[in-house]
Amino acid sequence: MKTKKSTKLVLGLAVAAFAFNGVHAQSTSTPTTGGKLWGYVMADYAYAAKGDSAGRGNGILYKGVANQLPGSGGQSSSFKGQTNAYSGQNAFDIRRAYLGYDYVINEKFSATTLLAYEGDQDVNGNKTVFLKNAYFTWKNIFPGSNLTVGQQPTCSFATPYQTEPLYGYRSMDKTIMDMRKVDGSTDMAIGLAGKIWQAKADSGKMGTLIGYAIQVGNNSGNSPIPGFDPATTSLSGATITSTSTSTTTPISIPTISQKTGNDTTITVTPTTTTKTTTTTSYNGLNTTTDKAKKFRFNLYVNALNGALTVGAYADYINYGQVYYGTATGYASNIMTVKGYANYSSKWFGVGAEYFMQSKANGEVTWDPNAPLVNNKVVMDTASATQSGWSVWARGTVMPDMLNIFARVDMYNPDTKYSSSKFTSSSLVSANNYTEMFLSAGLDWTPTKDKKVHIEPNIWYDAISYQGVPVLPSGSKTWASDAGSGQLKAANYMIARLTFYYIFK
Repeated sequence: MKTKKSTKLVLGLAVAAFAFNGVHAQSTSTPTTGGKLWGYVMADYAYAAKGDSAGRGNGILYKGVANQLPGSGGQSSSFKGQTNAYSGQNAFDIRRAYLGYDYVINEKFSATTLLAYEGDQDVNGNKTVFLKNAYFTWKNIFPGSNLTVGQQPTCSFATPYQTEPLYGYRSMDKTIMDMRKVDGSTDMAIGLAGKIWQAKADSGKMGTLIGYAIQVGNNSGNSPIPGFDPATTSLSGATITSTSTSTTTPISIPTISQKTGNDTTITVTPTTTTKTTTTTSYNGLNTTTDKAKKFRFNLYVNALNGALTVGAYADYINYGQVYYGTATGYASNIMTVKGYANYSSKWFGVGAEYFMQSKANGEVTWDPNAPLVNNKVVMDTASATQSGWSVWARGTVMPDMLNIFARVDMYNPDTKYSSSKFTSSSLVSANNYTEMFLSAGLDWTPTKDKKVHIEPNIWYDAISYQGVPVLPSGSKTWASDAGSGQLKAANYMIARLTFYYIFK
C-alpha cells in the first residue's frame, strides 16, 4: 500500500518542475545543466462482461467487478434470481498517470523526481498522486557504471534490459512479478548498474553487451519508514489464522506471530455447518525498521545488434527469527529467482519469463484428521513457494501504424498447497486457487512519433479453485471440497478501449 506525501509537497514539486522546464526550454541540444518535464497517461473505456462474485484474484485489476450468481450471498434482494446481475458494468477511467522531471545537475550528477497516480484515493475519494521516485545518479562513478541513491525503480523488472521495458505493453497491465506483488516497482535503495563488457561493432551497429544491476534497499516500496517518519511511529506484526466450523468438539488453535513468541489461541466454534475459512493477515514485513535489507541482482546479455536480451535475476532478504506460538524461533528469509529472454525485430517480437519465490518457514499446515496432542492441533511449518510464467508476442501489421499483441500468464500462489490440509501462506494473500491471465489486442498509433496509442483489447483472468478441507454431514473424516460448488471456478472478462499518450 502506498502512503501519500502531503499536498504541499506534491504541488511544490509540480510547480518547481514546470518552472525549471521553462527556464531551460530554449536549449535544443543536450544540456550540460538543465531539465526536462515528461510523463504519460493510461486511460480506458472498460466494459465488464463477466466477473467473480467472490472477489478473488492475487493483485489483479477489476477485483471489484462482480458477476453474482442467482441468490448467492452478498446480492441485494432486488437482484436475487437474476443471472449475471452485475455484468455489464462499464466506465471511463484513468488507470495510471505519471508526471516526471529529469534534471542534469552537471556532467557527473543528474536527478529524477516522479509523481504518480495509480488508482489511489484520498479520504474524500478523490484521485491523488504520490511520490514514486526521487533519486540522484552519479554517472560513471567508475568506467561504465552509474551509482543511484534514493527512491528508485527496482531491477527486478522495471529497469533497462528488464522485462517491463522488453515487454513493451505496460499500457495493458503490469508484468507478472509486478502484478502478483512478488516485488515492488520502486524502493528506497542504493544501486549500481552498468556494463561489464561490450564488444566492438561496425559503425551504426551495437556490439554484444553484458550488463548488470545491483541494489540494496529497505523493501519498503513507497511507504514511509516507521520510527523514521513522523507520520508513522508503530510497528505491526503479521498473523496467520486458520479457523473451521464443524460439529466437532471445540479446540484451541495457536495463532502465528511474526514478531513475538507469545502464545495466543483462537477457539473453533462447533456448528452444524461444514463451511471452512482460512484467513491470512500479513503486513509483508516490508515497512519495518529491523536489520533486514533486500539485496537484488540482475545480470543480462544483449546481442544481435540489440535484438536479443537474455537475463537472470535474484533477490534475498533475511528477517531473522519468527515465532509460531512458541518461544522457539524459526528462520525466516525470502529468496526470488527469475529467468527471462526477449527477441524483438521490426516485424515481430516474442519474450518469456519464469519466476519462483520461496519463504523459509512461511507456510503453516495442519491436518484436521490427525489426532490432537494435549487437546491442541499439531501444526507444521514449511517453505512457502509461489511461481509463475509469462509469454508475450507482438507483430507488425502496418509499420509505424498498427501492431497486434498478446500475452498469457500462469500463476500458482502456493506450489505445495494441499486441499486435504488447512494451509496458510504468509507469502500471498490467498493460496487456495491458481490463475491464468490473458490479454490481447491491437495497437494503433496515428502518428509516426508513436506518442499516442489507441488500443482495443481484451483483459481476462481465470480462477481455478483447488479446494479446502470440509467435514461432510454425518462423517467423522474431513475431505477436500475441490470440484464442487458454484464458485469453484470463475473468470473476469473485460473489453477495453485503451488510450495511452506520452509527452516528453
